Amino acid sequence: MKPNDQVKLLYVSVHDPHVPLTGTGARVGAFVNFLAARHHVDLVYLDGSGQPPSAELSAHYAHTVTGVASKTRLPFSQRAYFSSAASCIGRRRSG
Repeated sequence: MKPNDQVKLLYVSVHDPHVPLTGTGARVGAFVNFLAARHHVDLVYLDGSGQPPSAELSAHYAHTVTGVASKTRLPFSQRAYFSSAASCIGRRRSG
C-alpha cells in the first residue's frame, strides 16, 4: 500500500498503550503498533487508566508505541469517567 493510499484511523483507547503493566495495556500497545505499521493512525488515550498516572512511568515506556502520526494523552479521572458514562445512560433513557 502506498503512503497516499493509507487508511486514516483515529484510535481511542481507555488504556495507556505505552505501559505494559497489564495484559490489556500490552495488547493495546501491540495492536496500535500493528495498525501504525500499515495505516495512518492518530492515537488518543487515557493516562492513568489501568496503572498509576506517573510521568516517570509514561516516559520510561514512551518508546513502545511507534509509527503513529500523533498521540494525545488525556488524564484519567475515575470520577469523571463514571459520571460521564452515567450522564450518557441517562440521556439514552430519557430520549
